[in-house]
Amino acid sequence: MECRCGLDLRLIFQREGPALVFHLCGSHDEVESFLKNQR
Repeated sequence: MECRCGLDLRLIFQREGPALVFHLCGSHDEVESFLKNQR
């Protein structure tokens, strides 16, 4: 799950069981790199 925090920052959460766990706060490029490495 992705949530925007202002115009430049995005927050990344992943579902783990019944909870959402925060993983990253970063720019578009940082999020894209993180998601590619998660696959």
